[in-house]
Amino acid sequence: MSVFEPGNGARYDLDLMRELMAAHPDQVAAFRRASRAAARPSATPGAESRPSGESAGRLAALGYFSGSPTVAPSMRDPKRMAALAERMENAIAREQTDPAAVRELRAVVDADPSNPLARRHLAIALSARSEYAAAIREIDQLRQMGDMSTETTILLGECERLAGRTSDAVATLQELAGRDQRNPDALDALGRALVASGQRDEAAGVFVRALALQPDDAEALAGLADLAIERGDLNEARVRLESLRARDPDDPGAAVKLGSVLARSGDLPAAAAVLKPVVDRFPRNVDALVNLAAALAKMGDASAAALYFARAVSAGAVSPVVLNGLAAARLQSGDRAGGVSALRQSLTLRPDQHDIRELLQRVESERRSQR
Repeated sequence: MSVFEPGNGARYDLDLMRELMAAHPDQVAAFRRASRAAARPSATPGAESRPSGESAGRLAALGYFSGSPTVAPSMRDPKRMAALAERMENAIAREQTDPAAVRELRAVVDADPSNPLARRHLAIALSARSEYAAAIREIDQLRQMGDMSTETTILLGECERLAGRTSDAVATLQELAGRDQRNPDALDALGRALVASGQRDEAAGVFVRALALQPDDAEALAGLADLAIERGDLNEARVRLESLRARDPDDPGAAVKLGSVLARSGDLPAAAAVLKPVVDRFPRNVDALVNLAAALAKMGDASAAALYFARAVSAGAVSPVVLNGLAAARLQSGDRAGGVSALRQSLTLRPDQHDIRELLQRVESERRSQR
């Protein structure tokens, strides 16, 4: 007699199952032992995953290509591997924000040292915490395992640059740009390394090459804009930044830089028109607030300038420069008490501002004479 009855779907007969179990206790016990053994992770996992040229060759023959090394199948216990995979996925999801992600990814790498994905994300998590030397050590391990991919090499170069090893970064990324000549990401990374090493002309040439490959390359446009601002070429900076805004009108960084360039070029109404929407969308964007306040002050709208300078201070821009701008705007708009307060704050932060101290004394003297 069958345990399952045919029909609109097999129906499980519990009573019959109980009868069969009672009639065959030895077989039930053996089944339970086998089930428990299957559910228990193996104490002796087999060979770990390892780079495999043979596997890569077979995949390539089928049309599959990857920038990362292909690994041979592992004989590790599937349940243990599933647990590691879940742990790794959870850590990767938090790698940019949660310090605990480093510990989790380190545990995965310790359990499976030949896991290139876990090691790469460990390096990313370490770099997110500015632990660049540790990240570089993990990337070196990846490269010893055969991972010479573009993505891993860019990560190495960026970590070297941020660690202050600019000559190493340039060498790493020049080698990559030589073997992957049509990759704008590689050129962008090389351009940043060249800027960091002081080779600005060479960097500009690299960014131009990246734009030739991808005309809307945001990193290259931003790099060229920054270089143009450094050398005082406001026209080129404006062109590059306007291209950036056309690519992404919601990018606040590009808008703030463009507003600053427009203000420095003397086009104050255009600067205010660019910066005001940024302040509306990002009320605590300090750079946008300060630049908008400065543009309004130059336009003669002291009351509005004072408002935005005050908002910048409330948002965290507590520096003598901003406080002095706030004081000037308040004084020009007739708010002498507010101006004096801002001047005092500025002098508290930096007492050696002799001109500001003289201004404060003059304003206080005038206030006393008017009482």
